[in-house]
Amino acid sequence: MRAAAVEASTMMKTLGHSGRLMILCHLADGEKSVGELVDLLNMPQSSLSQHLARMRAENLVETRRESQAVYYRL
Repeated sequence: MRAAAVEASTMMKTLGHSGRLMILCHLADGEKSVGELVDLLNMPQSSLSQHLARMRAENLVETRRESQAVYYRL
């Protein structure tokens, strides 16, 4: 039970940032490329990539690569 509480707490911390929460909201509508997310969020690609990396580390998003484009989904 404690392990589940720690995991939930970590996920809540990750989603506690408004930028990451907005990423999650946009991905709830379906898979998006990094470029699409940059346009939708009006966020620099470097910042977006850092947020996505943290979300990927927490297993909140999945990725697939198509040529040079990276796509994210829930």
